Amino acid sequence: PPQEGLATLLESVALASDVDQMEEAGPDRVTLLTLHAAKGLEYPVVFIPGVEERVLPHSRSLDDPEGMAEERRLFYVGLTRARRKLYVVHAYRRTIFGSSEMAEPSRFLNDLPPDTLDQPQPVTRSGRTAAASSGAYARATHWATPQPGVTRGAGSPGARPGSVGGAGDAAGRDARSKAAPRGDGATGPRFKPGDKVRHGHFGQGTVISSHLRDADEEVTVAFAGAGVKKLMQAFAKLEKV
Repeated sequence: PPQEGLATLLESVALASDVDQMEEAGPDRVTLLTLHAAKGLEYPVVFIPGVEERVLPHSRSLDDPEGMAEERRLFYVGLTRARRKLYVVHAYRRTIFGSSEMAEPSRFLNDLPPDTLDQPQPVTRSGRTAAASSGAYARATHWATPQPGVTRGAGSPGARPGSVGGAGDAAGRDARSKAAPRGDGATGPRFKPGDKVRHGHFGQGTVISSHLRDADEEVTVAFAGAGVKKLMQAFAKLEKV
């Protein structure tokens, strides 16, 4: 009957994917798939884009320990799909809900063993090396880059990592060895528990705790409408009220 034929067709379409036709099409092709769909598969070269806070891990998992653990497992799945080269990429800026915001590199990047990374000294569009570039974003983390479009590669266990642009070793070590500079020239946390602050997206809140992390200040804030958020001051741009 026609109804059975239609049902069979829809079922086949729902289960079909580009992965099913890979062998027929030959090896010289790019496969685009999610981390969930990549389980059990391997490729000579793998690119994982969007390795940023609120993307990977997803924003919905930031206050959910179980969700965060699942996001970390997915990231590990992606890392271990690469046979030879792995490129881990994050954006410098990203448009979110119509607003262009500085993208914070994912916390998962700090879990990667340093001895598996290939970290060449990149050159920015202005012709300067990343180590010579300045700015809060470049100081905040050794995964940061001073120019949009310049990304950074990371290696996977058992594979020689690929490399694209990223902040150099010297810049990363310098950033991690210095306390966060304050606007008044002093060093140390700018915020203390009980301070009232304002965030551009979450609104007004109260500081729960604050401490130095690498070359930045990590501030935990309770917002009336958004709950408790853990923010890096270099990106959050919190203001006292």
